[in-house]
This record gives sequence, C-alpha cells and structure tokens, in this order.
Amino acid sequence: MVQSEFIKWIDKYFKGIVVKTVETLNGKPNEMALTYMFKTMLRKEFSTTGKWETINTLNTRVSADVVAMDSTLPLKRRDSISKASGDIPKIGMELWLNETQLTELDTLVATKVDDKVILAKLFQDLPKVITGVYELNERLFLEVYSY
Repeated sequence: MVQSEFIKWIDKYFKGIVVKTVETLNGKPNEMALTYMFKTMLRKEFSTTGKWETINTLNTRVSADVVAMDSTLPLKRRDSISKASGDIPKIGMELWLNETQLTELDTLVATKVDDKVILAKLFQDLPKVITGVYELNERLFLEVYSY
C-alpha cells in the first residue's frame, strides 16, 4: 500500500490546527469563545490506567422532630458513603474522505494551488470533530448535573 502524499502536511500542520481549535473552544482573554460548563465546573484529573474512581456521599439534611414529653424521638438514618469506579470510555468521531474528495485534493496539489486552499480542504473536518467531543462532554455533564 502506498503512503498518502498528505502525511507530510498532516505531520507539519495537524498539531497547530488542533491547538488553535482547542484555544477557540477554551477561550483566551478578550476573545469570543464557546462557554462549556464542564470546563469551568470540573477539574482535570489525569488517569494513567484508563480507569476512574470516586467516593460518593449522600449528605441529607433532615429536620428535627417535635414530640410530646416523655415520648421517644424517631430514629434517623446516618448519611451513606459509597465508592464507584469504572473504565474511562473512548469518545471520538470518525470522518473519512471518499475517492472523489481525495481525487479533488490530488488535483489541487497537481495544479499547484496555494497551500492554504489545500490545507483548508484537508483539515475542514477537524474543528467539527474536536467540537463534537466537547459537545458530548457538555451533554453528559449537564445530564448528571441536573439530577
């Protein structure tokens, strides 16, 4: 199988485009950026094992009881503590270029079109994919936060 000509462009530009897209999503001072609650309300915690672990507490406040003199007070339950853990799931989005799109890119390269045009075509899906992961994270966070 022949290696694609576009690998050199991916090696050269991919990281920079990813960083720029993530900066746009995370926001920089004095810039318009999308606001994601999961980015502001959660803290990063890296896992080297691919597993997550947490301690859950069910802290409830209950009111005291009013009873008649010489009566016993009703028994209340203590708060519960539990531990939860699991595997961190894979999150992603896969898009591919069909033969027509690859031929179009090859034609742009062969006709020596400006590199910016070729790069725009080659990496047009990258912001969509990165934003898709952020959107899923936000949806999952908001679902859990709403309980």
